[in-house]
Amino acid sequence: MDSPGRQKERRERYVVRKRYFEESLTLVGRMPTMAQAAPQVDRGSLEEEARRESLRTFRPEEKFWGRQRGWQETALIGARFIERAVPEEAEGKKVQ
Repeated sequence: MDSPGRQKERRERYVVRKRYFEESLTLVGRMPTMAQAAPQVDRGSLEEEARRESLRTFRPEEKFWGRQRGWQETALIGARFIERAVPEEAEGKKVQ
């Protein structure tokens, strides 16, 4: 058995812990939920964020592959790069 002084000390510690717990519960109630704090995340927003991030990279390959919105746009821009890279006189000659 505990002495009356020890019982009183335990009771006081219990009351303090209980008060801290109740205060923390009220703080949790005031915190914003994930739905309130974060914007809507969907495929479009993720792709747009990735495109914006690709503008900061310095390697041309990363810019090329990360910047287009889809495979069609990637193929179109890739074809343009190839057309620019081929000299005009080489286009007229046939390669055998």
